[in-house]
Amino acid sequence: MWKGRIYVAGGLDAAGSSIGDVLSIDPATGRVARLGSMPQPFHDGAAAIIRHTLFTFGGGEISGSDTVQAFDLVRHRFRVAGRLPVALSDLAAAAVNGTVYLVGGFDNVTPQTAIYATIDGHRFHVVGHLPVGLRYPAVAALGSAVIVAGGDSDSGPVSTVYRFAPRTGHVSLLGHLPTPLGHATALALGSKVYVLGGRGAAGDALRSAFVIASGGEIRAFHRLAAPLSDAAGTSDGLEAWLLGGWRGGTVAQVLHARLGPPA
Repeated sequence: MWKGRIYVAGGLDAAGSSIGDVLSIDPATGRVARLGSMPQPFHDGAAAIIRHTLFTFGGGEISGSDTVQAFDLVRHRFRVAGRLPVALSDLAAAAVNGTVYLVGGFDNVTPQTAIYATIDGHRFHVVGHLPVGLRYPAVAALGSAVIVAGGDSDSGPVSTVYRFAPRTGHVSLLGHLPTPLGHATALALGSKVYVLGGRGAAGDALRSAFVIASGGEIRAFHRLAAPLSDAAGTSDGLEAWLLGGWRGGTVAQVLHARLGPPA
């Protein structure tokens, strides 16, 4: 989200083909505008906005790539901006104090443990490691930390919730979700992270929703109205949006949530 608008890039279309479209969504009106297309179609990448540029990291059409693509939100120009240290798909991103952290992913062979940091979308360095390689983790910034919930390991979905501290590079176990899952979406609202949807061991989309408090409490939350996995998500801290996703096929919906008064 940037200057009151939501930006979405890449993904799969209704036919299951990778696309490079960049869309702008006005959350006040629901109006969606297509701004153009990235140089290379992709899905299963990560994305973040650094200053006035939308960067996408990795993903690909068939397998993961090391491509970093960029869309200038002011000039509306697209370009290949650089390369990741390794080809990746199925990774996730979160930003803390101007630094973007890329978590986990799949190098076309095995789930990855590395956490990379970048401040410009061009230079990357390893700042931490997960205890186990994970693809499709649900990741969100919570204060000065990054929360990593669930994900798929070599042996299937996990229930672990980790806290990554950028200042020290330390990854600690915060707790466990009530059920193992991957492909979920993590969104920060207020002082909590919400883990929404996902896929279980059977591969079906889930209606589950869990809330993670800053102190480490993890509990079930109101279930989603319909199963959903692999949705993009964004939040301004008080409001959040779930965009697209999958439930046996791709979906085009945009869901909105607002932080209510304390219970």
